Amino acid sequence: MRCFKEMFFCKCCRGAREEHDIIEGDKLLQDNDERTSSLQKRVDALKMREMTAGLNVVLLGKTGAGKSSSGNTILGRQAFITQKSVAQDVTVESGSFGELPVSVYDTPGLSDIEMSEEEIRQMINEKILQICSSGLCVFLLVIKADRFTEEDRKTVEKIEKILGENNQNNTWILFTRGDKLEGENMTIEKFIEETEELKTLVQKYEDRYHLFNNNKMKKEEEEEGGPSEQVKILFNKILKPYLDTMAGEKIWQQNTLKRKIPANIGAVSRVSGLPSRRIVLLGKSGVGKSAVGNTILGQKEFTSVMSTNSVTRVCSAAQSTVSGRSVSVVDTPGFFDTKMKPEELMMEIARSVYISSPGPHAFLIVFHVNTRFTEQEEQIPQMIELMFGEEVLKYSIILFTHGDLLDGESVEKLIEENFALRSLVQQCGGRYHVFNNKVNNREQVEDLQQKIDSMIQQNGGGHYTNQMYEDAQIFRQEEEEERKLQEEKQIQEEIEREIKETEERIKAEMEAENLKAERLSEEEQRRREKQRQEEIERVKKNTEERVRKEIKAKKETEERIRAENKAKLNEESGFLNFFSKYKHHFATAGHVVGGIAIGAAVLSGVGVGAAAGAGLAAFCAGVGSVSVAGAAVGGVVGGVVGGVAASKYEEEIKWKKRRREEEEREQQVDKKIQEEIERAIKEIDERFREEMVAKNLKAEKQSEEEQRRQEKQRLEEIKRVREKTEERIRAEIEAKKQRDGVRKNREDERNKNKRS
Repeated sequence: MRCFKEMFFCKCCRGAREEHDIIEGDKLLQDNDERTSSLQKRVDALKMREMTAGLNVVLLGKTGAGKSSSGNTILGRQAFITQKSVAQDVTVESGSFGELPVSVYDTPGLSDIEMSEEEIRQMINEKILQICSSGLCVFLLVIKADRFTEEDRKTVEKIEKILGENNQNNTWILFTRGDKLEGENMTIEKFIEETEELKTLVQKYEDRYHLFNNNKMKKEEEEEGGPSEQVKILFNKILKPYLDTMAGEKIWQQNTLKRKIPANIGAVSRVSGLPSRRIVLLGKSGVGKSAVGNTILGQKEFTSVMSTNSVTRVCSAAQSTVSGRSVSVVDTPGFFDTKMKPEELMMEIARSVYISSPGPHAFLIVFHVNTRFTEQEEQIPQMIELMFGEEVLKYSIILFTHGDLLDGESVEKLIEENFALRSLVQQCGGRYHVFNNKVNNREQVEDLQQKIDSMIQQNGGGHYTNQMYEDAQIFRQEEEEERKLQEEKQIQEEIEREIKETEERIKAEMEAENLKAERLSEEEQRRREKQRQEEIERVKKNTEERVRKEIKAKKETEERIRAENKAKLNEESGFLNFFSKYKHHFATAGHVVGGIAIGAAVLSGVGVGAAAGAGLAAFCAGVGSVSVAGAAVGGVVGGVVGGVAASKYEEEIKWKKRRREEEEREQQVDKKIQEEIERAIKEIDERFREEMVAKNLKAEKQSEEEQRRQEKQRLEEIKRVREKTEERIRAEIEAKKQRDGVRKNREDERNKNKRS
């Protein structure tokens, strides 16, 4: 028994402990679930703030990868300069995707930027990451759909190192040059499959990639009038993971992001491509047509006040996105308005036809829920048929306003009790609806849309139309075409004016550059001519100095020779003096040895000296002696003296000859100097001419290159001016439209105040 009790109590204790453990485990799981739920709520709240704050797109890659062009494609406009550059800073441009704010950051090409890796990381952190903290941030790694090079691989590694692992899940690969793949009939998947490194890279980023054809940007922008299809698909891929989370569901339930992302994004928008709707509001003054329009559109577009008189005096239209579709509402002046002339009312009704062409999908005939049907109310259907056509009631719905005043009574009972109202509802195919304009209840609008859709299906689909609406559409199209032509003409004129001003400015700059170049050329020519003259003078001076030194040396040599000859002549004169002193002595000796023969021999040897000696001998014979001996002595003496005279005469002839030779030599030297100078000048001229020709050829080449550069710059400037002018003029036209709309609303307000 004891053992049984012990065993029993032990089992009970074990069961109690197990039950206690289970309870404690459940508590721990519950606490863990609560903490997880709290953490998830904080994460969802953070994601919700990111989604509603906007989308930040950061473009990263090497120079020439197509970052700027991709930014332009995303924004749908020429926001970034696409020419190849080595910019050293981040450029940011803003736009929107529907109503979702989008900021695009264009970064420098990381392959050739003159910054260190630390400086790049600091720039990315300061100018991008800190700013991106206020919203959803996506990094697009831009790579050309071309050969994946070693430079591409290094650039990717550098970007991954800068961003870090924390941002890898927010990074997508954006391939550019999709047109090249299309031309080669190749898909991006096949291109990735054929490149092993790209295949590995795409797998690393979990197949987060997209392909852009930036050449399609302008064409798709013009055709669709909004984001291009490739941008929609990219944003679909980026935003879908966020919208699939709890935060995304809450945002959609709260209708915060639904209003921001465009309805035509596809899967992201959570709505199908619903057709647009055009609705025309008709009724008496003061029944609440403008309030109905504001309720349908979900925003205040029309002036609405409580009054029995018509607030709307001019037909106006407003447009908005309602439940995923574009809805346009046309508000008209009230029937039977005593403050409007009939022709004014008819003109505004005609305006409603014009602005709702090619035809409305629905006419809403508005009545106050407590309207007492008088003769005027009974005339409304006939008036509507008269103005819009016999089939108009097939596209009409009776809309009662101020449904809150029914006070529990059904509208069906109200219709049943009023024969005229019941008849009108029957004419409209039994279609009616009730609005409470005081309550912001979107279900009443969605119910109305369903009734309109059902009515359109009953009528075979499509909108109401007749010849009048068709003509209105033609006139409206013509007006729109004329307006576009005028806008294009204005844009073209503005562009031509800007281009003309740009060309004139560039022409003036080029002329100024040419004048400056001509002045520099003239100055250069003057400088070169001065240099040439200085060179000629220098050569001339050096040549003259060299030749004169040579002449001086020759003169010194000749003077030395003459001095030696003179010394010899001086020695001869000394001999003559000696001989005159001892001539009698030598005359006697001459007589002894036969001076006559000697004298004759001397005379015969010296020619002219013999004649002179004979004369002298005769003179001596007459003076000194009349004897034969005197004659002989005279002959000897005359022969000697005649020989000396003949030698002196011959020396004088030689000296004159040397003088003539010296003069001729000086002339030859002068001639040689002149020839030397002329040759040097000719060489200098030829050298300068060759240098000038080479310089002119170089200048012409530089001038041609400068002209090509200026022409390229001119064309780029003209292109930039054209694009900027088009963008500015279109913005001005859009701003003018908005100002005209505001001005028109103010005029309507003033007219209303005047009439009231």
